[in-house]
Amino acid sequence: MKHHNDLINGDHLYHKQQYKSHLKAFLPSIRNKDNIYKELLDTVLKNNEFVAFLMSDYYFEKYIIQINDNFKKIEEELIKYISDNNFSDETKNYFFHHKPFLEKRIRELLSQTNSTININFEHPKHDPNLWNEKCFELFKYLFDNYYNGSKRQLTNIWYYLKEYNSQQYILKATKEKYKEFIMNYNVKITNTDKAFDKYKEKDYPTMNEHRQNFEDNIK
Repeated sequence: MKHHNDLINGDHLYHKQQYKSHLKAFLPSIRNKDNIYKELLDTVLKNNEFVAFLMSDYYFEKYIIQINDNFKKIEEELIKYISDNNFSDETKNYFFHHKPFLEKRIRELLSQTNSTININFEHPKHDPNLWNEKCFELFKYLFDNYYNGSKRQLTNIWYYLKEYNSQQYILKATKEKYKEFIMNYNVKITNTDKAFDKYKEKDYPTMNEHRQNFEDNIK
């Protein structure tokens, strides 16, 4: 009889295999370029619930984020393909007909996950009611280099700024004010609890290394 940990590891490997297997459809190597957007749209419309069933929440969220990234790469490759072959405008329109429908569906899937993809954003101006300028600069560095789409990471940044060297990096924002500020990035934080063990063992050391790089860059 397998131990509990063996079963957990087995489930993890299965979910990871399903993630890799279903992601292949969205890899940017295009075989059937004429119908690529229609085929991918059919994939996310018909198979989404089944794919979610086969994966853990972690891998399904990762899957949605990755197909969004690959969606951009597919567009780049298709544009290059069209340019190389000098297709007519009518043919170009045919190639891209299903693109907005696919893009809309991917956005809908992203909104259902706990992660948020931020594209073409600009940081707000420094608000001295929330932090001193140096603290804000560190926030921006952590946002750009540590944060990769998880709301938990944004919460971790608040804790880190609150705990690390409060004489040098002065964070004035309460959790509620910080949550309001993060809305500038079209992200709504609903849970600000700290995952203590993970934060202590992984997140805090990672942010600390980023902070060291930040300080090295401004010397």
